[in-house]
Amino acid sequence: MKIVVLYNFRFEGQKYTRIRLPEFRKVRRGRFQKIVLLFVFCLFLSSGIIIKSMTDNVMEPTSRKESNKMENFYKTTEKWRDVFQCRVNVQKSSTNVRSFWTEGYKNPCFRNQRKHFKDHSPELLQCVPYFFVIGFPKCGTTDLFDRLSHHPEFLKPAFKEIHWISRYRFIPPRTDRLKFIAMNKTYRTKDFDNGFFQYTRVFYPMVLDVEVEKLLKHRKKIEYRKITGDFSPSTIWDNDIYSALPNNFNLSVPRYMTADFVREMNACAKLIVMMRDPVQRLYSDYLFFHAVNKGPDDFHNKVTAAIKLYNNCIDQKGVEACVFNAPLAKTVQVRLRIGMYVIYIKQWLKRFPRDQFHFVRLEDYAAQTSSVLNGIFDFLQIGPVDRNTMTAMVFQNPVNTRKVNVGEMLPETMNILTDFYEPFNEQLAELLGDRHYLYHLF
Repeated sequence: MKIVVLYNFRFEGQKYTRIRLPEFRKVRRGRFQKIVLLFVFCLFLSSGIIIKSMTDNVMEPTSRKESNKMENFYKTTEKWRDVFQCRVNVQKSSTNVRSFWTEGYKNPCFRNQRKHFKDHSPELLQCVPYFFVIGFPKCGTTDLFDRLSHHPEFLKPAFKEIHWISRYRFIPPRTDRLKFIAMNKTYRTKDFDNGFFQYTRVFYPMVLDVEVEKLLKHRKKIEYRKITGDFSPSTIWDNDIYSALPNNFNLSVPRYMTADFVREMNACAKLIVMMRDPVQRLYSDYLFFHAVNKGPDDFHNKVTAAIKLYNNCIDQKGVEACVFNAPLAKTVQVRLRIGMYVIYIKQWLKRFPRDQFHFVRLEDYAAQTSSVLNGIFDFLQIGPVDRNTMTAMVFQNPVNTRKVNVGEMLPETMNILTDFYEPFNEQLAELLGDRHYLYHLF
């Protein structure tokens, strides 16, 4: 391309009103001035647009508090009003809750202001769960994770059972978990030992989706409606490590639990609790974890010994002290305490309001899958799916079903377990106002 330098020109006379240029033969003087003025005007206009865009996206006013900014935005937003109002109320009423909320994001996300030693960006976007499927084990949480993955407004984490809140905050992951992560070749196995930052790495699929959507829309601020969740079924019940924390020293019932940490991370979290008949749950749990000598007779012997130990403990120390007794749980060979659902749910209801919970019975989930899924969609405030997507959700094969078939449990085993769990089921039915949780008595 030839570069034209505008110099070395002269006027020949007033009557011609022309400019002689080395590269231009005949350019009228008035037209040349118009071109120059138009060029200057376009230059100033483009500069103003660039400066305005920079000030809108980068230089935000620092005098306004974060709660006021969110409140002004949420007043104009009809969707997810209860979630946004909860966030405004929390930030106004408490100074001990971390602010993981960004204006315009339905899912809690935030910019990391402090550069991590392994990152390249001091403004790295991090996300925490919008909802938690907190329990219980062998109650359909894996199947729900797989079916919910079909929903276009849900972005699943890197893997399902993270267990960071209840366990891996304090201890390295198990060997099999390390192998699983290494096979995915996405996250280094040692990352779980590096604290909260590594927990948020599990939700990087959402971070990538946010950045792609911002690029496609050519905007720095967007209204982002997708959500992600934590499906660790140990979150609701496993407080064994928390019982050993200094805050809980010499306490039979921990004062600081997993529920407290979840509340500090997201006080407006939506909590889904999946349950089933505790008798059947225990048998399924037994068949899942015990590798050798499985059978109804072995199960009966282990159940009989466990019930005897727990009844003695309850008579001496009370129900809650025995449920949160980690040494006792390690002594017995079946996880009998997990089926005492009401004890754990009462603790969580002390820390979260009732309207942030959604309770699901596995029996209803299996018999009326589409209806239960729609109820979960409404609770999470995500839109309904089309007919093809719902069909794919409902008619897919169940996930994580029983792989070992050694026959049903003995009738006498079922009877003693039914008697043991009966008072806890009665309390649960009364607490939730649903007689279906009486199971064998209903």
